[in-house]
Amino acid sequence: MTGLPQGWVETTLGEASKDISYGFTTSATSQQGHPKFLRITDVQDYSVDWTSVPYCQHEPPKKFDLASGDIVIARTGATTGKSYLISEVPERTVFASYLIRVRADACIDPLFLSRFMQSPAYWAQITIVSKGTAQPGANASILGALDIPLPPHPEQRRIVRKLDILNARNATARYHLTAIEKLVERMRSAVLSQALNGRLVASQLDCGEPTELGQFITGIEQGWSPKCENGPELDPTKWAVLTTTAIQSIDFDCTENKRLPEGLPPRPHLEVEVGDVLMTRAGPRVRCAVCCYVAETAPRRMFSDKVYRIRLDQSVEPEFFVMVINAPEMVRALDTIKSGGSESGLNLTQDRLKGLEITLWDRTTQVEVVAEIKRQFAKIDRLAAEATKALKLLGHLDQRILAKAFAGELVPQDPTDEPAETLLARIRAERLTQPKSRRGRRTNEQK
Repeated sequence: MTGLPQGWVETTLGEASKDISYGFTTSATSQQGHPKFLRITDVQDYSVDWTSVPYCQHEPPKKFDLASGDIVIARTGATTGKSYLISEVPERTVFASYLIRVRADACIDPLFLSRFMQSPAYWAQITIVSKGTAQPGANASILGALDIPLPPHPEQRRIVRKLDILNARNATARYHLTAIEKLVERMRSAVLSQALNGRLVASQLDCGEPTELGQFITGIEQGWSPKCENGPELDPTKWAVLTTTAIQSIDFDCTENKRLPEGLPPRPHLEVEVGDVLMTRAGPRVRCAVCCYVAETAPRRMFSDKVYRIRLDQSVEPEFFVMVINAPEMVRALDTIKSGGSESGLNLTQDRLKGLEITLWDRTTQVEVVAEIKRQFAKIDRLAAEATKALKLLGHLDQRILAKAFAGELVPQDPTDEPAETLLARIRAERLTQPKSRRGRRTNEQK
C-alpha cells in the first residue's frame, strides 16, 4: 500500500488489535443449558440467524465469550476470510475453533475494520495466503500480518458513515433490479394470456372457435428410456436420449440428454425433428405437462418415455399451440388433470389432455399471434438483460467504492484530526508497560 493520504499510516491487523484468538473446541447441540456456539456455517452473507445457532455441549471458559465489536473470521475451507462483525449478542455466545476472533484496539473502529474486510485490498491478501493449498486456510499469525491502511480515528468514522449511505443506495437499487426478474415472468405470462384470450392482435377480434385439443391432435407418441450413460453428448454421430429437463416452457434444449450406450440399437423413428411439439407426460408436479416447440435441435436425439410428441393437423400452427398451452390459465388447467399418488410421481394421460379446450383462429391469425409474442418477448428479454447488466455493474461499483474508501479517496481529510501514527505510537507505548499474556495450548479443532 503506497501513496496513503497525510495522517494515514500502514499497519497490520495484529498491531491494530487487542487480541486475535482461536475459538472453543466442543460439539454443537440443540439442548439448552450451556452458551450458544457460533460456527462457520452460522455466518452466511455477512449475517447470522441467531435463532438457529446451536448450543455448546460443554461449558466453555469465559475467555471465549463474544462481545459487541468482536469480529469473527472463517479460517479454513471455501469460506476462508469471510468475516462477521458482532453488533450485539442476544445471549451468552462463544465462537467455534474454526473461527478466529479479532478484537480491535483503540486505534481502530470495529466498523471500519469490518468494512475493510470486505474490500479488494483485504481479499487480495487473503487469496495470496490461501492460494496453492488443498484446503484453503489462514491462521492467527497470517491474519495478524495482514496490511491495513489506517486513517485518523475521526476519519474512520466518516468513512463508515459515507459507506453506509452509499451501501443503502446500492441496496435499494439492487432490490429493484432483482425484482425485475419476477416482473419479467409476469410480463411474459401476461402476453401469453392475451394470446390465449384473443386480445393480443387485432385479427383476434374476429371470433375464434373453442375447440377441444382432441379435434386437431392427429397423434401422440410416447418415447423410449433405455439405460443410458451420463451426458451431455453433443457428438452428432452418436445417439442420445433427452432428459425431461430438455423440455422447458416453450423452449427446447437438446444439450440435456444422456448418451445411448455403444451396441444398443437406436430407434430412429423417435428422433426429434425441427417443428416437433414435445410435452412431458410424467414426473414431479413442476416437470409434468411442460410443453415446448423444437425450433432447432441436434441430430440423433430421441425423446424418452416420459415425453409425448404431439402431432397436429394443418389447421394449427405448432408454435401457436405451444405458446397458448403455456399461458398461465392453461398451465392451471393442465395441473387439474394430472393424476398420481404423490407430488413427485404425477402423470398426464392422453385422453385427459385431448379433453382440454382452447380457442382457435384461422392459421394466418395464429402466425400473426406468434410473431407478436416473439416481438414482445424480445422487448422483455432486453429489459431482463439490462437489469442483469446493471446488477453486475452494481457489484463492481461496490468494490470500487470500497477501494476508494481505503485509499483515502472517499471522504476529505481533516488536518485537525490526530494522525493515526500518533495514536498508534501511544498504544505501542501502553502495551510495553503491560505484562505479556500467555497463549493457551490449542486442542483438536472442530466446528
